[in-house]
Amino acid sequence: MIKFVGRDDALSSLHHKLRERERVVICAIAGMGGIGKTELALQYSLSHQQTYAGGICWLQAGEVDVGTQIVNFARTQLDLQPPDDRELKDQVSYCWRRWREGEVLIVLDDVRDYQDVQSYLPSSAQSRFKLLITSRRQWLGESFELLNLEVLSEDDSLELLVSFVGEKRIAREINQAQQLCGDLGYLPLGLELVGRYWKRKQDLSLAQMRQRLGLSHRSLEKHSSDMTAKRGVAAAFELSWQELDESAQELGCLLSIFALAPIP
Repeated sequence: MIKFVGRDDALSSLHHKLRERERVVICAIAGMGGIGKTELALQYSLSHQQTYAGGICWLQAGEVDVGTQIVNFARTQLDLQPPDDRELKDQVSYCWRRWREGEVLIVLDDVRDYQDVQSYLPSSAQSRFKLLITSRRQWLGESFELLNLEVLSEDDSLELLVSFVGEKRIAREINQAQQLCGDLGYLPLGLELVGRYWKRKQDLSLAQMRQRLGLSHRSLEKHSSDMTAKRGVAAAFELSWQELDESAQELGCLLSIFALAPIP
């Protein structure tokens, strides 16, 4: 299991905001990906299961139609039977009206266009439904409370790397480790990808790792910290891609052309 570091204050703030408001958005500064929005929502859900007696419903905004996901969840998890002869929105409304008693947490992950999902969600008047959204957008309407996530600190970034490779390997090359965290923009996703890769490469030094990433001379280039982070994550993905043999890469290319929907 990935160690969850550097987000204790964010978890506490998130719970406080959901106690005060029914709708909260976890977003990233400058719309940056890989900062840990989904992981924060997941950790909050796991640590507050007892708070939401009515259940926790996780929805993927970028996959199957959200209304269909809600109806399927209600059928499989709550034993509700919305009438098949009604429109999807009516079926969703049926589910909200007959949902299990108690407070409910609805997590909507990776919302790109709020208008696409808005009509399926419970109204703000139904206050027992708490809506938690993750999004790269910082404005989804005045009814939402924002929780802005920043990148990890250097100490937390190092702690995350330690969780993969151990303290001894980091301590041997602490300066290189600090620079690597900077190369990756202190983003959890990039750090995780590199940490997993480095864990498999027992004989690889951090200096060699930075050379493979192609980021060891980033100080010679002029670009924003946001650009550095994006390049770092892209380079980390490239390391993982190079580990695959030709047939696995071909399979990856073929899978990439499928629609964004779950494959059973």
